Amino acid sequence: MRLFVLFSDIFFVYMHPYMDGNSRIDRFLMDVMIAAGGNPWIVVPVEQRKKYMSALEEAHELSP
Repeated sequence: MRLFVLFSDIFFVYMHPYMDGNSRIDRFLMDVMIAAGGNPWIVVPVEQRKKYMSALEEAHELSP
């Protein structure tokens, strides 16, 4: 299931390469797939939002 979610995420971003709103839709679709596998939804507390967004930016900068 994890590989399915990972490759679905990569495929979505490749097929839908729009900067405006792409991240929100992408994270929502990943959460839906994770929840469909019987896992809890991923919730980032407001207090940790800056740290979370920084980690996403760093990962984006490292990607080819």
